[in-house]
Amino acid sequence: MNIRIANKDDIPKLKELDTKDQYYIEHLGEYHTVLDDLEFLHHFLDKRCIFIAEEFSKLAGFLIAQIKNWMFHQKKIIWIEHIVVDPEKRREGIAQNLIRFMVDHFKTKDPEIRFIYSIINPDNKASLQMSRKFEPLSKSVFMISKKI
Repeated sequence: MNIRIANKDDIPKLKELDTKDQYYIEHLGEYHTVLDDLEFLHHFLDKRCIFIAEEFSKLAGFLIAQIKNWMFHQKKIIWIEHIVVDPEKRREGIAQNLIRFMVDHFKTKDPEIRFIYSIINPDNKASLQMSRKFEPLSKSVFMISKKI
């Protein structure tokens, strides 16, 4: 498995993989992501905050994150915006490897980082289980959503 920082040539592959994940469509009836907003997406590309996992040159997963200077009464945190693993590749440690790579990358930029935060839907058992593997570094903020 190769993990690297994404570049603009990866955008079509990111979008294609993102549409394979039916979790939010099934639970919310629709799905919008940072990949829908090209300005936002290019912001993360320019900041080198999109990480991709490849197996045999095929995209297996990706993660979008950023360093926040102050959030949830904590200084210097990593905020995970979006993480996707190919449904056919889940339970193979891809998300864990992406997170480890991301943490190492951000800690070289700023060694004061102490926590990872993300929003996880409380119904998403697989994501909750994966986030527990990074305790006490990870802190989950549960997403409560209801279409109105």
